[in-house]
Amino acid sequence: MPAANVTVINKVWAHAGQLEGVVLDYVGPAAYVQVAGAGESISASVIGLKNIFHVGPALSSDALDIIYPIILTNKPVSSVELLWIVLATAVEVATDVDLSAKRARLMVWGN
Repeated sequence: MPAANVTVINKVWAHAGQLEGVVLDYVGPAAYVQVAGAGESISASVIGLKNIFHVGPALSSDALDIIYPIILTNKPVSSVELLWIVLATAVEVATDVDLSAKRARLMVWGN
């Protein structure tokens, strides 16, 4: 899985549950890889966490796509895949589409 291009914007501490929130500026990939083909991922260690519990979905900067995190368990994970869906068609973005001009703000909760 290729690593997502992310920059940490801010960190917040949530006392309930001892979780830390990390706000990320996410830049789309130059050549999208569909999730079935092991798409882009956010690694907990890259953003200063040990585990990821939740990532909120986000709208792309041009409001044409939504980015969904794929977490297939109710337990903490070390990385999360990102799925891009075209809003107009509700279909995953095709492989090799250049999304590098698009950005999104992602909120990640972990510890």
